Amino acid sequence: MSIPVDAEEGTLFTLHCPEEECGKEIMLRGTIKRVSGEEFRRVLKAAIEGNSVFAGLEDIHGSFIFEGSVNGENVKLPAESMEEFTKRFMKEVFVLTG
Repeated sequence: MSIPVDAEEGTLFTLHCPEEECGKEIMLRGTIKRVSGEEFRRVLKAAIEGNSVFAGLEDIHGSFIFEGSVNGENVKLPAESMEEFTKRFMKEVFVLTG
């Protein structure tokens, strides 16, 4: 699941996404921080190992992680800038549609 968040790098934010919008209620609280490609891959690998729902993201390349909590559980998750997400989305759309 990708959730777009309007957050400034390094600044604590809180986001509530109700069940009607996200399919289930989600409460995010934490920060987005820039990391090396190596750190991003470590966080992504750990996220995939911890929850197979992330397996579809194993090919993403990003430079940010989210550190904080999701529904009260402390997490470190891969995050993408809007530019990174847009490039990935456009590549997937063009691959799927020819």
